[in-house]
Amino acid sequence: MICHLPLVKTLGGAKVYIEAATCYELLGHHVKLVGINEIVPEGMPYLDEGWRVENFPSYLESYILENADRFDVVEYESIYLPLRVESQAVLVARSVLLDLHQREIKIPSFSGLRSLLGRIKYGKERKEKLERKIASSMETIRNSDLVNIPNPDDRDILIRNGVACDKIIIQPYGIFKNSRDKNSQYQNSKKEDIVAFVGTFDNRKGAVEFPKIVQLLIRKSPSIRFKLLGVIGMFQTAERIIRHIGIKFEEQLEIVEKFSPEELGTLLKDCKVGVFPSHLESFGFGVLEMMSMGIPVVAYDCPGVNQLVPQELLVSRGDVSLIVEKLDKLLSNEDFYNQMLQEVREKVEFFTYENRVDNTIENYRRLSLLKRANKSLR
Repeated sequence: MICHLPLVKTLGGAKVYIEAATCYELLGHHVKLVGINEIVPEGMPYLDEGWRVENFPSYLESYILENADRFDVVEYESIYLPLRVESQAVLVARSVLLDLHQREIKIPSFSGLRSLLGRIKYGKERKEKLERKIASSMETIRNSDLVNIPNPDDRDILIRNGVACDKIIIQPYGIFKNSRDKNSQYQNSKKEDIVAFVGTFDNRKGAVEFPKIVQLLIRKSPSIRFKLLGVIGMFQTAERIIRHIGIKFEEQLEIVEKFSPEELGTLLKDCKVGVFPSHLESFGFGVLEMMSMGIPVVAYDCPGVNQLVPQELLVSRGDVSLIVEKLDKLLSNEDFYNQMLQEVREKVEFFTYENRVDNTIENYRRLSLLKRANKSLR
């Protein structure tokens, strides 16, 4: 498994590879997990995505050609190998966030002159960059034996773009039993009328709509509070986020810029509900972690999240009024809250890694045997 990032779990893309490798090992398979920093020369700016798109493919190709035949399967990110590599190993393109969705899903822009000028100045460049990434991704997928994706929406958009259905494996991410059990201890802690959000605060994850969500919910429930965790990204400080949401709401906003995974339970233990107005995800780890602590989450019906959240708590992207209505119903209607809590627990059980029946390895084994047989015939 070759990760396009250093193997640091706080990086979402790396977390996927680390946890998938752990799953394979639990099933009794040998895994060699390699980070990008082990492949490219020291001093290269490998954390910059633009640099990776332009430069990582050649390093990845060389590494695979040198090492692949020692393995039955080689997994790598589905954007960084737009080349045809001959190998007896099964070559699997793994997707973390499929850029194809951004052709169909419009991510809201911030209002204001600065945002407008940015779109005018950089809009064409951004669009061209996205199209280059999509072209590289589709070529990588075409040249792979299989593509491993985390949600059904990814499968559907790949099929619409010409990828054969039998080449696609859906392997959702999840939570390990030990993490689930550790988080479950917070399900019975004293809950207050606090709305949690876990994730970087940016326009893809609903930052454009967030001020309206806060304003409308406080209008319904003046004592409500919000807790935003792990927000640093597009906004570099908590103060900037408070100014964006509204200074008048400052006393009802608790913003934790960064946290370690070990702190999450303590930070969330008093939160009663969660909100996740993201327009596009691969999976939504923050949503699952909140749910594992007994926190029902209201979210947009978007790729990567709609498989996690109970149907009654999903709303159409951009429907702020309905998000607020669902949150208010959870907070004010105990029967509805308990019903959703039961559904949340069932979802968490389904997305617990050790509870799932996963056909991924069987697909890998079947194709591996076929490739080796074909090579012997040649």
